[in-house]
Amino acid sequence: MYKESCFNKPPVIDTVNSIQLGITKTEIEEDALSRYSNEFLYYWGMICLGEQSHFIYRNLSTSKACFSKIKSEVHKARSRLAYIRLLETKEPNNEAKNVKCIETLRKWAGKGDVFSRIALTKISYGMSSKIDSVDEPAISNHVQALIKPPCQVGHPVAIRFFNSVIEDAVNSGDGKSYKSFIPKYLDECNIDTNALYDF
Repeated sequence: MYKESCFNKPPVIDTVNSIQLGITKTEIEEDALSRYSNEFLYYWGMICLGEQSHFIYRNLSTSKACFSKIKSEVHKARSRLAYIRLLETKEPNNEAKNVKCIETLRKWAGKGDVFSRIALTKISYGMSSKIDSVDEPAISNHVQALIKPPCQVGHPVAIRFFNSVIEDAVNSGDGKSYKSFIPKYLDECNIDTNALYDF
């Protein structure tokens, strides 16, 4: 179910959304019997993060509960918590706590954590897209350099994000000269769902 959720198949999406009604933040936090393994909590947290499919309800409170519970043993969970903080905050990226979260993502990306690299790419794109210049490519070289390795291993979140950025650039349709710098779409046939298994 975990890897199939990225293909947006209605039966899978419906099952995930139904399970979310039962395995909630409260259920996880009050699980005194430790019924859920670290591996289950990690992958449930990733599903609830809502990055694998736009059809899955993004439940950050449940995701945060999962990663908070395992962070002392599964250290990369701290990277996921940092990303959740950045998703939730209304403060600018240069605010002290947000800077610390970005540094946490950079640390784990530097260790080879693919998802942290994808998260950094999304943050970097959000910052670069605010800069509007005819002399700049639609997708900055920095963003392309960040997202390239995850795309090369077929990570579905990376490939779909890359294609969505291209779609945004194409649809802006303002005729600016940087349109010639828009890279080609990545074929989703290159998606390798095994890249999702990073526990």
